[in-house]
Amino acid sequence: NITISSLFSLRNDLTQAGALGNPYRNGDGIEFVNIMEGTSASIYSIAGKCLATVPAGTGTEGRLLWNVRAKDGAKVAPGVYVCVLKSSWGTKVLKVMVLR
Repeated sequence: NITISSLFSLRNDLTQAGALGNPYRNGDGIEFVNIMEGTSASIYSIAGKCLATVPAGTGTEGRLLWNVRAKDGAKVAPGVYVCVLKSSWGTKVLKVMVLR
């Protein structure tokens, strides 16, 4: 049997990094998967405002969870967000959509 969690693991780079989940339908937030140890995430609005940061060291087993909350603790509005993953390997930019 193949489980979904077995498809994602700690990596040596961010080339296969991606985002999963819709927190309003199933789960606690948006999960960044296939990342390397020490990866942090910064989440920006389309206008370029930094809304949230998920520090390195909070992820385990190649995963990092954004709880879809801004720095002030409020849930972000539905929409498209730009997520910048940063690690010692470099950076990777992902677009994610929060739906209700």
